[in-house]
Amino acid sequence: MKLIRTALAAALLAATGFAAPALAQQASAPRNYELGPVVEIRTVKVEPGQLNNYMALLNGVWRKQQEERKKAGEVLDYGIYQPMAGNDGDGNLQLVVVYKNAAAMDTSLDILDKRLNALAGGPEAQARGIVERNKLRTFVGTSLLRELRFTQPPQ
Repeated sequence: MKLIRTALAAALLAATGFAAPALAQQASAPRNYELGPVVEIRTVKVEPGQLNNYMALLNGVWRKQQEERKKAGEVLDYGIYQPMAGNDGDGNLQLVVVYKNAAAMDTSLDILDKRLNALAGGPEAQARGIVERNKLRTFVGTSLLRELRFTQPPQ
């Protein structure tokens, strides 16, 4: 038992001994990048034969919402993409929104509710919209990416 404790203590000491110089080097080296925009990718699987209908829905409330958020400075860009290759279980459409930064994604619920009520009507109309969208597509998942931007010229 004493041998195991001694071995663990030696391993811990070695690990912290090796980590300390690396941390010191990282702390003293200038960072050569900065945090950029945050990209949200929502992947959906549109039902066969329903792409045109789903695009028509997106051209309504979703597009208006993105344009409003662009005017507010929260969203830099947005788009709809169709993957050209993938697996059978993957989605077949991606809704992409580029946010100014992570904080721009964190709009208060009161503000979001106010905007959505103005664009899509009250809770009953919004519920009907959800039912309609769910007939056309299945939500697959969301990915979040943060761009890292170089702060120095190429070397």
